Amino acid sequence: MMARGRRALARTVGGSVVVLTLLSAASKHAHATYSVTLADRTTGVVAVGVASCVPLDVVQKVAGLARGKGAFVTQSYLYAPAHDEAARGMTLGEAPAVILPRLLDPKFDADAELRQYALVSLAGESAAHTGARTLDFAGHRTHVEEGVVVTFQGNVLAGEATLEAMRSAFVTADGAALDRLVAALVAPSKHAPVLGDARCTARGRSAEAATLDVLAADPRDDLHVAVEGGETDEPLRAVSEKYAAYRRARAADAAAPLDASPSPPEGAELREESTGCTSAAGPKLALPFAMTLLAGILARRWRCRSA
Repeated sequence: MMARGRRALARTVGGSVVVLTLLSAASKHAHATYSVTLADRTTGVVAVGVASCVPLDVVQKVAGLARGKGAFVTQSYLYAPAHDEAARGMTLGEAPAVILPRLLDPKFDADAELRQYALVSLAGESAAHTGARTLDFAGHRTHVEEGVVVTFQGNVLAGEATLEAMRSAFVTADGAALDRLVAALVAPSKHAPVLGDARCTARGRSAEAATLDVLAADPRDDLHVAVEGGETDEPLRAVSEKYAAYRRARAADAAAPLDASPSPPEGAELREESTGCTSAAGPKLALPFAMTLLAGILARRWRCRSA
């Protein structure tokens, strides 16, 4: 589902198809937001999970992803030019450490210290920034392991414990890196007391809206989940459930048996005469099936001659 306020741009750059989120110049401010970005070069997956107490149409403007390249978030007082510049650099395959300084250049953004950024790449690189003027609690964490780089960041959080809960969940969870990203995103909602966006925790929930975006090496494995508070008491629980359904569907596809002995194409006719030494087929056989049939006919004739 693609909510209003966001467009997906698909194009080919250097032979790679990329998808980027685009912002309008009049976008609202996504502060009081926390997120997780992931690049897993062992699978080619890039992903971003976002949760916040702002409306869904704003939350959906936080993440950007480029297939085969990386992912990023721009949050805390969204600045559309910064999002678009990050998208441009990532599309071109620039390293996070090259992109980030441009976003922080005072000539580019005089209010860069209000912003929060995180970028990861399939090359295993990352860069993050939490501006000095972002609202407390604000911060970011980075975790790197073989083949995987992930960042956790947020502002207006219910304490540093929110980031620590996310990082700990990722490190200790079982499964693939993407499974663990979901565990990290959901972790604040499972904490007692509830962690997450400080404006929501007073109401016993971590966020009012949440998203999960995945670009896989195979586009058939892509995923976009978007949940608003009106749909559920806890949007992150709904995200987890939708992701679990996605995993089950992928597992079912992988387990589906291949038919090694397909039936003859429609219109084909196969009959064996009473002698057992002749056979005939209709004229509409597909080539592979016809070749198999011909081999059988020749074998039968050889047996008949030998007899």
